[in-house]
Amino acid sequence: MKKLLLILTLSITVYSCDKTDDPDVNISAINPLLGEWTLQSRILNDVNSLSIDTEQLIITDDNSLNNFKGKYQLITDENSNGRFALNNRDATITFTSSNNEVRTHSYFLNPLNIQFFIEQENGDVITENWVRVLEED
Repeated sequence: MKKLLLILTLSITVYSCDKTDDPDVNISAINPLLGEWTLQSRILNDVNSLSIDTEQLIITDDNSLNNFKGKYQLITDENSNGRFALNNRDATITFTSSNNEVRTHSYFLNPLNIQFFIEQENGDVITENWVRVLEED
């Protein structure tokens, strides 16, 4: 009887620790970044607003859950697409376009906004503010 109770207890413990039912198991490491974003503003040196056109940034994962990499598509007058990689330690994102142009920017991300801090060769910093496009129910 004690053995049966022990086996039953172990079975329940093993079953309750099974991660296959855990909804977080298949969440990508870049999940907070995934989705569609619209450019809201572009500011030079935290002072001057720069003109903007309608720009959209679409971020998708690359089907590898833990590599902090994915794909992007920038929809503007001059469309661009390629791959990106996050460096969470330095809070930087590196975009590599399909024609191998590489750009690395600091970023700040929260659930509804992302900011890219783009350092220019002359020392100026352009801050781009992007807003998440929310799906309508």
